[in-house]
Amino acid sequence: MKKKSSYRKPRLNKKQRAWVNSFLASHPNARVRNIYELDGDRVLEIEWWENTNRIILDPKTYIQGIISYKMRVKLRKFGDARKTAEFSYRITPPEKRSASWHLTGQLSL
Repeated sequence: MKKKSSYRKPRLNKKQRAWVNSFLASHPNARVRNIYELDGDRVLEIEWWENTNRIILDPKTYIQGIISYKMRVKLRKFGDARKTAEFSYRITPPEKRSASWHLTGQLSL
């Protein structure tokens, strides 16, 4: 027989879950990476990324970069975030990519 461990992964209450859902709704490509407890508060590690604006070189190629973000935020029991959060970002340099579409007509005014 296996011994059951006494460790239980921290869960979010309704108000904390509402804060997380509103944050995830406002940031596309966001996901919660980790949840843990610290001094009675829940600490969330959230990651998301976004593409930079495309620069079209010719009808078949373009240049685009990626910006990825990481945030560690403390949520109180009442669901609001503490004022201090750790935030970092990483910019991937733009690289040349080939397009799967075929551009025709006027590209700019």
